[in-house]
Amino acid sequence: MNALHQHKNKLWIGLILVLSLSLAACGFQLRRSQPLIAELQVIYIKTSTPNDPFIQVLSRLLIANNVQLTDDPHFASSTLKIISIQQNSNINALQGAAEAGQYVTNLTVSFSATDSNGHVLVAPTSISRSAYYSNNATQILSANSTSNQLVTELEQQLAQSILQQLSSVKSVRPTSSS
Repeated sequence: MNALHQHKNKLWIGLILVLSLSLAACGFQLRRSQPLIAELQVIYIKTSTPNDPFIQVLSRLLIANNVQLTDDPHFASSTLKIISIQQNSNINALQGAAEAGQYVTNLTVSFSATDSNGHVLVAPTSISRSAYYSNNATQILSANSTSNQLVTELEQQLAQSILQQLSSVKSVRPTSSS
């Protein structure tokens, strides 16, 4: 019995080792915090929809990356302006008897960033992501749940894209007036 137990343990260890090596071989890495310049360490998020779920996702991601958020633009070293957030879902394909079969959900965010002196750090930019899902008449309830889950995933992807854009910003050099 003891030999069988040791054999199972060796199989589990071997399986974990193979899975770990497979993940490493395909390039999988845990997300690390993105390094941001000093001007982006304290951010004021300017938006007309502060309670939008996307703003909440973006805020959590910025905080997780050691950014301090402030509700007062006077205390911020930069302003991240969310110009617009647009979401729509459309029927992409119809099945027999005009029954919806495939849907597409789109999420687009437009944003810009400036430092406390009004220097442009990120010019107005729009980024979009789309997701597709299938549905039939017997899956009405699950389709709504799937749609909500896809929107949440799109929000996370777009927030990550904004963070990547911010991490690519180089330090602002003051212009000399001659």
